Amino acid sequence: SKFREFGLQDIGRHSFKVTIPLDEGAYIETSRGERIRVYPLFPNRVCPPQTPPGGLKGKLVYVGYGDYSELDGKDLYGNIVVMEFNSQYHWITAAKLGASAVVFLEPDWTTSVEARMKQLETVAWNFVRVYAKGDEARRIRELAEKGEAVTLVSNMKWRTVESYNVIGYVYGQRRDEYVIISAQYDSFSWIPSVAPGAREAIGTAIMLQLARYFAKNPGLSKYTLVFIAFSGTNQGVIGSRWFVKDYIEGKWTEWGRKVRLQMEIGIDDANRYLMPVHVQGWTYGWNEGTAPWLSNFESWLFKTVIPDLASRLGRPQLVSDLLIGRGWIPRDLLGAGGPGHGIVYNDFIGAPFMYRNHEPLLVCGGPGIAWANLYGYSVSYWCPSDTPEGINWDNIRFKLEMLYPLIYATLNVELSELIGSWSPGPPGMYYPKWVDVSGQIIEYNIETGWWDIP
Repeated sequence: SKFREFGLQDIGRHSFKVTIPLDEGAYIETSRGERIRVYPLFPNRVCPPQTPPGGLKGKLVYVGYGDYSELDGKDLYGNIVVMEFNSQYHWITAAKLGASAVVFLEPDWTTSVEARMKQLETVAWNFVRVYAKGDEARRIRELAEKGEAVTLVSNMKWRTVESYNVIGYVYGQRRDEYVIISAQYDSFSWIPSVAPGAREAIGTAIMLQLARYFAKNPGLSKYTLVFIAFSGTNQGVIGSRWFVKDYIEGKWTEWGRKVRLQMEIGIDDANRYLMPVHVQGWTYGWNEGTAPWLSNFESWLFKTVIPDLASRLGRPQLVSDLLIGRGWIPRDLLGAGGPGHGIVYNDFIGAPFMYRNHEPLLVCGGPGIAWANLYGYSVSYWCPSDTPEGINWDNIRFKLEMLYPLIYATLNVELSELIGSWSPGPPGMYYPKWVDVSGQIIEYNIETGWWDIP
């Protein structure tokens, strides 16, 4: 691993279980035995696109973008529609007209909004939807224009799998005082097996650069740095939730009590603004009572560090820019109580509205922040076209010129004076907390009118 290559110590994996829709293989087979790989889309609520034994048989019918004019006169009933991906919800119209499944063709570019339209969040409906890439997409369109009869097989099941958080240490001047520097290394897509996740990987790339630098220069931090690459971020930060449960709460005496701060790296390329947050996805409704450690840290950051950084970089806009009504590093979502009553947090954070891996520590009552984005509106997340070629690297470079000095300053200030001591609170003390639930799944029998209880 990169942690090992960079010279981090005591590298380990923290395992946990997570339930996901798993692509177990999907293809289109012609009458001549030719198989073409396709990829199932995300489930409609709880129903993955699963074909019956033997698959679905029918003719391929190309309908372009699925407008009514393109559907008019087409033999859809019982057949498999081939549709361009950037077609909004038109696949539902094809289903209403009797299509048995839809094959989406890869576009040159798409958006997260468009991709999200290819599944239904509120309706449990097993209508088979698959995605074809590149040469396979072109081949399927050729077959569809000939009205080829094929068999579509799609296997996607909910599976509980094992995943891992990866942890490595750089021991600092104070061996038993930890600062966690974390980022997600998983990615998500509405086509789960086509999830390049370039923008989701930016935080991990920055974290790795920090790990390499401090591993070469361990004396430049007062604290032991614990670098963590979290998985399960897109499943409700389940990886960091289990980490907090197992390491912070479960090993409080030997591990958890050593944590002075967690910094999650969650920036992207949407613009050149950088924003520290303690509340974001899960915890956006919090106020000062949930983060009593915050006031001194916030005051130090915005009254001492950022003005000094603005002066050194020759960027007074970091403190104040009249054009946007705040600095390029704003305090709105780090201050107690957030930006004020009536303010929508999305207005500051942007979209999509995402969980961050520092939030489980906050739920536990601990000190955690994320370096995130102001006005970070992006249409490229969570879709198959989120590749490195589309990233504005100049914006990333500009942000790093601010972020690296801010992290360095944080690693060399007396955090015990700014933050003080803390300990995990009981469920509900700071915010509704996770609980362990055990039980069994039973099925309702429509013939007996009651549940089949073993």
